[in-house]
Amino acid sequence: MDYQRKSEGRAGQLSGIITLPAAGLAGLGELLEFVLPLWAASRLGLEPGLIGAILAIELTVAFCLRPVSGRLADRFDRAVLAGLGAFGFAGGLVILALAGNVVPVFVAAALMGAGSAFFWVPLRAIVAESENPKRSFASLTEAEGTGIWVVYVIALSLLPLLDYSGVYAAAAAVALGLAVYLGTAGRSRKSAATAPHVTRAEVDRERPLGRGQATRLTSFIVLVALVEAAASVYLLLRFQREFELELMQIIWFYLPGLIVYSVVPQMGAALSERAGQRTTVVISLLLSVSGVVLVTLAPQTWMLSVGWALLCWSWGWLDPLQQTTSIRVFPGGFGRSMGRYESAGLAGGAVGSLVGGIAFESDSIMAVALAAVVVSLLCLILVPGLYPAGPSPAVSGGMGGRKAPREPRKEFTKAVEHFVVYAVVQILLMLAEMSWIADWIHTGQFMGGLSDQGGTVNQMLYVGNAVWAGLVVVDLAVNGLPLLRQESENHGASSKGETTPDESETEHPEGTP
Repeated sequence: MDYQRKSEGRAGQLSGIITLPAAGLAGLGELLEFVLPLWAASRLGLEPGLIGAILAIELTVAFCLRPVSGRLADRFDRAVLAGLGAFGFAGGLVILALAGNVVPVFVAAALMGAGSAFFWVPLRAIVAESENPKRSFASLTEAEGTGIWVVYVIALSLLPLLDYSGVYAAAAAVALGLAVYLGTAGRSRKSAATAPHVTRAEVDRERPLGRGQATRLTSFIVLVALVEAAASVYLLLRFQREFELELMQIIWFYLPGLIVYSVVPQMGAALSERAGQRTTVVISLLLSVSGVVLVTLAPQTWMLSVGWALLCWSWGWLDPLQQTTSIRVFPGGFGRSMGRYESAGLAGGAVGSLVGGIAFESDSIMAVALAAVVVSLLCLILVPGLYPAGPSPAVSGGMGGRKAPREPRKEFTKAVEHFVVYAVVQILLMLAEMSWIADWIHTGQFMGGLSDQGGTVNQMLYVGNAVWAGLVVVDLAVNGLPLLRQESENHGASSKGETTPDESETEHPEGTP
């Protein structure tokens, strides 16, 4: 048990390095799935069949290599392995930036599929090692969601200036930087991943689980991923063909949902600790059903955006719980568990993408909506055997027998990161003449430029940007005041010659008087 506690401490430290790489690669991966088909059609003149084959190659390679990556993640340094995955993804982006015909595009797709497999599995295994996997997976989901919408806004704003090749080259530079970052971090620390004989999946199960549980969880993951992919494709096709929206207009309708996905995971983790995992999952599935109904039947674009936000809310709660349950249910080490989770998600996503396209071409909208609702409700049948009811052990004692203390400095650092993201987006909006801050400075009137924004979408973005500013300020205040209070208490204790808890631990290490 002493070794286990030391392993958890090292793992907790190492998990702190994955937030930035997770955000970056998640954003680049989603951007690629959105941009590559448009680029292949407009620049290379490829037919839809070839474009589908390119995406299928990437998905097939990623699916086949996920289990391999999981086994390697239980034997070698996970941070270094994830760095190699990011390096492979960067190589694929470089090939895309230089490609002039279809052959190198197929090579790039295979390379990026392999890179994603060797990036995500070990990265999730690092998180699985942490002392509180539920909270850590929620933080990982937040990072992924933030990375997706930030990369979308930045890359698509730069697209008119850099063209597709320039965006691919910039994305490759980012992926390469993340690869170096992960590789350096992995070699400078000793991860608990190098000790494959001790895993939380073996020593810290909430209760004995049978072989059938793994099948139930796999089915649950596949069904959730199927609905997610089908709804995404169906929504995109409705925006493009039914409402004839342009690329940037579609992005602004997608953006609220992506932001929701990036902010709700910790709320879901807190709810599961207090009300139980089963309650959280049931609420999430009901949110999913509501979102599916709006995405398939809503007659107006803003209603589609609301439906998409509800779906993202559901996935923001479900994804961390699925990952936490995977390390408890699937056999083997953390790497193998995460490999099975990733494989199941890819399989469901592949089927869902196909189903979404076929559903849009069908004539019966009501039948499509009903089928989607039925699939979502099927997940409810699997919930009782997978997710325990009642408060989580993390509230009544958890792994250390106590509730984890608040970390004001860490929380304030996250608030500052949110502010930096907001500031970067403001630069892009100023260039697009859509910044309320710039208009306030020029006109001296709050929201003075709203009337100059053409179209409902631009006005919604303009007002939403101001609301976002208020949330950023509140975030800084709420997390900054506890830090000031703590610093004041520490300063007062120091002036009286007392030691703070951190200083006491430094002066008297474990095992010394």
